[in-house]
Amino acid sequence: VVILFNESYSSEEYHQESPKFIVENFENLSRMLRKLSLDTVYKEKYGKGELTKLSRNEGRIIISGKKEIQNNCKDKWVFLKQGREDAQIREILGFHGISIDNSELMTRCVKCNHHELTKVGYEDVKELLASEKYRNKSISKKYQEEKAEDLERQYWLCGACKQVYWEGLQYLKDKKQLEQYVSKD
Repeated sequence: VVILFNESYSSEEYHQESPKFIVENFENLSRMLRKLSLDTVYKEKYGKGELTKLSRNEGRIIISGKKEIQNNCKDKWVFLKQGREDAQIREILGFHGISIDNSELMTRCVKCNHHELTKVGYEDVKELLASEKYRNKSISKKYQEEKAEDLERQYWLCGACKQVYWEGLQYLKDKKQLEQYVSKD
């Protein structure tokens, strides 16, 4: 992966304590950055001037795969070539000097980017899981019949969009995948 950046800024200026990103046309990358608890706004395509306006107003670093970014943008930006997601993430973390702590993994909502997931019990999310939102997912079939493990499982609820997360197979798979990015201090 080749990472290019706006050379009007020194590499030290890209090192922020809590960098915030705005990602264009890399949906999976933005989801992974959120799972790493990095403040990441995503949209497939931004309108003319929308990307730079949001970057300036919120102090976000632009991550894009569009070549126009190199010529038309005066803000902090990173240009990524298409490539393996894990390599892109390593490049971004390394370039920005970001350290990831194990306790920070999966503490941000992947859906809406809200940083407050609240630990809740099964009774708190039971109705949400039975709702239309989850009907077509395999989880809804499981939750139509209450099981003992449902009561013991750990759940998190996004305070903004009400997305429910739980400690299941996908959670364990994601956690294992993300641990490769945790800083080894």
